[in-house]
Amino acid sequence: MRYNPDPAVNYDYQSMAQLKNKSEFNVAAAELLFKNYCYSSVPHPAYYSCLQLMKHFLCHKVNIDYNTQVDEIKQNGGKSHKYYIEEIYYAIIDRKNTHEAGKFLRNIQDLKALREEADYANVLIDPSKAQSSIDRAKYTIDFLKKIFK
Repeated sequence: MRYNPDPAVNYDYQSMAQLKNKSEFNVAAAELLFKNYCYSSVPHPAYYSCLQLMKHFLCHKVNIDYNTQVDEIKQNGGKSHKYYIEEIYYAIIDRKNTHEAGKFLRNIQDLKALREEADYANVLIDPSKAQSSIDRAKYTIDFLKKIFK
């Protein structure tokens, strides 16, 4: 049996976009890690839940298919995270306004910095930083879902 992060939702695993599905599982994983006191591991799935959803929305709402995304990343030096963040940023500007795009950019950059600190720095990630990662991920996901509904 597959773990369902939201029992109220009836998932169709065969037709659901897999990156969107992975995004939801990564948020659930971050929360599970937090509940089990694995604070240093929380920022990684929290951040990637947002990155996966950005990739999904670029394909399904901004109409940049996955192959084109890969090609554009290769053409621009292979910096995939920068590509996804910038493309979503400009898509938000096109749909909403510069102020909202700026809020998104600051939030995702802060979450990325927390993820990099947790993954690469010789530091302890305390409960407040871990919770901040979850909060930022949920905020970003909710925000993106509103913008790209």
